[in-house]
Amino acid sequence: MSSLNVAVAGVGALGRHHARILAGLDGVNLVAVADRDRKAAGRIAEEHGCRAVADVREILDEVDAVSVATPTFTHADVAGACLAAGKHLLVEKPLSSDVREAEQIALKARTAGVVLAVGHVERFNPAFEEVLARCSRPRYARFERLSPFAFRSVDVGAVHDLMIHDLELARCLFSGEEVVAVQALGTSILTDREDAVTARLTFEGGGVADLTANRVNPTAARTVQAFGERGVVAADLTTRRVLHYSATPALTHGPPVLSALDDPSADRAALRDSVFGRWIKTEEIPVSGRDALTAELADWTSCCRTGGTPRVDGPTAVAALELAEWVLEEIAASAKRAAAPVRKAA
Repeated sequence: MSSLNVAVAGVGALGRHHARILAGLDGVNLVAVADRDRKAAGRIAEEHGCRAVADVREILDEVDAVSVATPTFTHADVAGACLAAGKHLLVEKPLSSDVREAEQIALKARTAGVVLAVGHVERFNPAFEEVLARCSRPRYARFERLSPFAFRSVDVGAVHDLMIHDLELARCLFSGEEVVAVQALGTSILTDREDAVTARLTFEGGGVADLTANRVNPTAARTVQAFGERGVVAADLTTRRVLHYSATPALTHGPPVLSALDDPSADRAALRDSVFGRWIKTEEIPVSGRDALTAELADWTSCCRTGGTPRVDGPTAVAALELAEWVLEEIAASAKRAAAPVRKAA
């Protein structure tokens, strides 16, 4: 099979890694990188033995597929040009900051008969895959995504910058169930957009997910906890440590836990320290060391060759954006309610 000829549009914080990985994938030929910063494009091109251009349109007739890692506000324009030329696409998340634009990109890809993948890389995180395998459709889930302020992605707020990852993961974890209610609060800290957000999603099956995103935090954290019938699965998506908490036979078949207090001489401190072990089993789950971005790009390039469906395709990304828009609407509504004068009781 001949090599898949690809280009990368945008070689900033993410695009340079796309170029590095694509240059090393079997069966992939990195033809060029494109960036308005010609010096940056030149450096990356020299590292990987490809061409550097200022605009990806210059080399569309030489490639089969394009990875778009330009700023979000340019996605519709860059993706539109690539799709008009019939090229397969991977577009970094979010697909757009506007749902209508995202729908148009997805529609154009479907009409052109090309593959459209969207860079929700956490779907390829082995730690999340372990959570999904052990607790699909939980009763409750909690997501936390915290980051120091990075002085990038300032064309969007924390919902499209950070929370969009977990909105997509939550839809996946709850097996694509419809969200029937959203509550959200947000505040700006360093920018004129929301920098810190908390949201609650209620799914049609009764499950609930709480999400927190803060891009002005002293430290970074990416965690998920899923509470299901077989216990709780807790994952650190950064360190890839996954723990499974489940009931021991002493909890499921023994006397009630609080009966331990029937003995007047019971040592409460010792009982406290014995909870995890005596009544709750803790199991650390082995997790693959596979690189998530490499897996995402390999999945995309494979789909480009075979016509398969990427793990996160256009409609899936649009659904996440619709949730993001709902969260933003609720943030605006809650701010309006908070600003309204309080009526005193007569």
